[in-house]
Amino acid sequence: MKKKKYPHRKNITVAFILIFILGLVFFYQAFFVRKGMIAGEESQGSDASLEEFRNKVGPAVDYSIDQDTNVLTFLAAKKGKIPLPFEKLFSLKPEMAAGYFMQEYGKYFGLLKPAKELLYVGEKSDERKMRHIIYNQKYGSIPVFGAQAIVHLEEDNSVSSASANFLPNVISETKPKISSKRAVKETEKYWRDWWDRESFTAAKPKLFIFNKVLVENGKNDINYLVWLVEVSAKGQGNREYFFINARDGSFVYHLTGRRDINRNVYDGNSGSYVLSRSEGQGATGITDVDDMYDILDSVHNYFNTKFGRNGANKQGGLGDGVSSAYANTDAYVRIDNAESGCPTAFFDNYSIKFCSGEAVTDIAGHEYTHGVSYHSILDAFGQPWGLNYVGESGAIEEAQASIFGETFEQFRKGSADWQLGEDSNIPGYQSVSFSLSDPGSIDAGYGPYPAKTSDSGFYCGADDYGGVHQNSSPLAHAAYLAAVGGDFNGYSIGSVGVDVVEQVYYRAMNYYFTTTTDFEAAYNTLNTACNDLYGEGGFYCAEIKESLQSVELDQLTSCEGGSQEQAQITSDVTSLQYSTRKKAKRRINFIMASFEINKKKWAKVRIGGRNVKVVRVKSSGGTTIVAVNFKYRKRARGSYGVVVSYKRKIGKSWQKGTVSEDNVLSII
Repeated sequence: MKKKKYPHRKNITVAFILIFILGLVFFYQAFFVRKGMIAGEESQGSDASLEEFRNKVGPAVDYSIDQDTNVLTFLAAKKGKIPLPFEKLFSLKPEMAAGYFMQEYGKYFGLLKPAKELLYVGEKSDERKMRHIIYNQKYGSIPVFGAQAIVHLEEDNSVSSASANFLPNVISETKPKISSKRAVKETEKYWRDWWDRESFTAAKPKLFIFNKVLVENGKNDINYLVWLVEVSAKGQGNREYFFINARDGSFVYHLTGRRDINRNVYDGNSGSYVLSRSEGQGATGITDVDDMYDILDSVHNYFNTKFGRNGANKQGGLGDGVSSAYANTDAYVRIDNAESGCPTAFFDNYSIKFCSGEAVTDIAGHEYTHGVSYHSILDAFGQPWGLNYVGESGAIEEAQASIFGETFEQFRKGSADWQLGEDSNIPGYQSVSFSLSDPGSIDAGYGPYPAKTSDSGFYCGADDYGGVHQNSSPLAHAAYLAAVGGDFNGYSIGSVGVDVVEQVYYRAMNYYFTTTTDFEAAYNTLNTACNDLYGEGGFYCAEIKESLQSVELDQLTSCEGGSQEQAQITSDVTSLQYSTRKKAKRRINFIMASFEINKKKWAKVRIGGRNVKVVRVKSSGGTTIVAVNFKYRKRARGSYGVVVSYKRKIGKSWQKGTVSEDNVLSII
């Protein structure tokens, strides 16, 4: 008698095994996460060994470490994915995969117990079917303002990169001593001092843990339990954010909601907030009104055509759903008598506003981009926020707006001149307010705009919200160099074209930037965005990377302990004969007067934009000699500049920077 076969029993067995494995997975997360034991959390916390981290990820991962806190801020797989044990078991859903990643790597980013310290904010998806999971740090049940992370997942839910800016070892009060109503009353006093106005409206206050280090990119400061009070002038917008001490009602901090071009000149042209031309109506004969009406149509089509974006708010318009309907795209022109400080232009979270003579293509594109940023970068509650308008974050915000002002100009006019405001018409004042191609040609009162972060014009004071306009020029200049190509600061950058630049910068803003993104984070995420789109190691991403390095976005600024000193570089070899020999190589000694670097591993050298091998570094009597092996086979005839990137220890802190010299060497 033949033995009967029961194939369905095999299926039942397989299904039972799968259910059992999934049960173990959920038990693993539920029990061990609750106990804080995943990835060795039980004892190490935010002081987790970086050596352990390096052993865990190996050489196939790029990462950045915060020099002050010694914790991870950025992590990206060079190829493929970031290694995770039991990855397949936890990659069923994007949120689960991202949560597991943070559980495994959270301690290296500065969290003690990721499962208890992370607040899920939301999720974005893109045309590549990648998912971007956003978290905010919390202490107890209270979010930490600006402490965010984004985990980037491929289509199969594997993790390709992550960035975070957390506040390690948080200790703070969690119960407010004053009510939210009292906070609003206290805010009213500061509002009057700030704007010299009586009437305002206030949104419902929210509790946060606030530390200035997260918005000003400085040293660790005091943790405050604060009420965040959002206020605006009645009928005029101008949103401002006041952080009020929840213990006693004292002032802690202020952030502006305005995103403006600040030229600090005055004009007497009149204007009023009267609806002059709405959708479908004919021309009014008023130049500013009719020009702006046409520009709004163009800028909406630009973001829709280039990026598939349905309005700045992704809901058809620029409105916030409160002061203006989501579908509305409102602009106010000739506002001279309604606002102070004309001529200027600004974004106020639901509309864009312009003084007389400033309703022109690139300025309008600049202000509209502030709206795009505002609706792309979310706060701890998943609400629109944008980059914090202070310090490096604010400078990135301004740079992005200027970059897209020019790429929009190319879209609308067929070419861009890489200068902001050249078409504005304000009698008695120069029209160009900012140059992406030649930043130093403009001086707005704080010295010439810097082309790189070590230039003397880089501003470290408190004015202009920590130099948000003045310090926006290095990143804006990098975008220009990538788009059109050129030689700068020892780099020879090939043109990738405007289309590539705008796609890379838009992707970084829309998917990678957080409210506190600084220069280093922007450097990392712009490179990652390029790799997503065009693949790592190709021409496009190599040039994007070099453009960012040429303006020193990957270096500490002078405000952070970087250097603006320019040691003179001379060479013991000043010229070489052009050669096609395979082994055409020459040892060259570069002499840096009044400058000391103590170790070979602390110096990197580029000649004509290409890295060369450093074979020896010797310092004596305040002078450093850096010896390199220069392979010059088929190097083009001409003059070459030299850039030395360095780090050195000054007291107990590290200093990073670059020293450059043009025309040090020639090939004849």
